[in-house]
Amino acid sequence: MAKRAPKKAAAEALESKRKPKANDEATPTPDPTQPDLSHISEPLRPLASPLAELVPDAGNARLHDAKNLAAICGSLRQFGQVTPIIARADTKLILAGHGRYAAAQKLYADGDLRWAQIAVVFQKWDAVTGAAYAIADNRTAELAEWDPAALERQLREVNVGDADLQQMMADLAEAEKLLVIPDDEPDEDVEEPPERHQVLVTLADEEAQIKLLEELEGRGFECRALVS
Repeated sequence: MAKRAPKKAAAEALESKRKPKANDEATPTPDPTQPDLSHISEPLRPLASPLAELVPDAGNARLHDAKNLAAICGSLRQFGQVTPIIARADTKLILAGHGRYAAAQKLYADGDLRWAQIAVVFQKWDAVTGAAYAIADNRTAELAEWDPAALERQLREVNVGDADLQQMMADLAEAEKLLVIPDDEPDEDVEEPPERHQVLVTLADEEAQIKLLEELEGRGFECRALVS
């Protein structure tokens, strides 16, 4: 049997090391032809749709002011999209999620191009059914109430990195009249109650008690009678 040339054998050995084994896991490489959906929760990514194809409802009865829009943007920046937009399948008209739609538009305009895609559930509803759902979706959320004790406890524990989202939580605490003070930050405005020094005197009878009480009150002391 002819022996391999040393150089050829060495080259083949090096090449065999470079080739991945059949059971090795290949590192996935991003596909430049596919959109970046990292801003959408993984279970919702199959629902991704072009943002530009959606049609906002001009007659939407739910309005979003600048403060509300900033809070939604903060939520999307912090957590990504975890709730899909609901739209009609035939017209792409948005039924629920106008705030998320407007916030995604703003984030895209601000330079986060991932928001060209957004998760949408398309429903085969007619106009009347779609309008009824839109009202029900908004109104059912409004009918819920906060548990003040639970809300205050959660607001104390939560700390988010997004300034707009943090401001929303501060506004919520103020609106609900909650005193939310982080455990590691003492409130300088809360004054400690003054110390009180008391003397308990035991007397023989009620007559002596009344006499001493009148005498001390006459001298400017704050007194009260106790019977045990």
